Amino acid sequence: SFDVAVGITLLYTVNDDVAALAELARVLRAGGAVLLLEPAFDSLRRAHDVTVHGRRRYRRHELADIAMRSGLRVRRATYAYSFLAPPAAVLAVLERRGTQPPQETGSDVDRRALDQVFAPLARAERRWLNQHDVPVGTSVVVVATRD
Repeated sequence: SFDVAVGITLLYTVNDDVAALAELARVLRAGGAVLLLEPAFDSLRRAHDVTVHGRRRYRRHELADIAMRSGLRVRRATYAYSFLAPPAAVLAVLERRGTQPPQETGSDVDRRALDQVFAPLARAERRWLNQHDVPVGTSVVVVATRD
């Protein structure tokens, strides 16, 4: 058994997200914790999701509910990367309308031009998240424990 299990965009890519989280819960020791970081909001779905084989995106309450159904006690559920939500929403709308310039790849991993802008925003948000939740973001974060 494990003290901590971490799932980063794990449930997003598997056929049965409920079974996958139940397995993470099963291998935790009593008192152990799981940290989940999954893509948020189906409305933000884009070609990147298809490229990386993403099957679904979550709302905070949906991911927390899956954790509870897996026998875990949710300790915290929040969104993250709130500063990316507006540009991600614009890109999703443009892509759906077919007005986004064609890219060689559908993956956002290759698009690093704005890292210098986003890195300080990410640091500031992490400090904020130490004490507060955010109401929207491109990711959902859930921390849950096994009793």
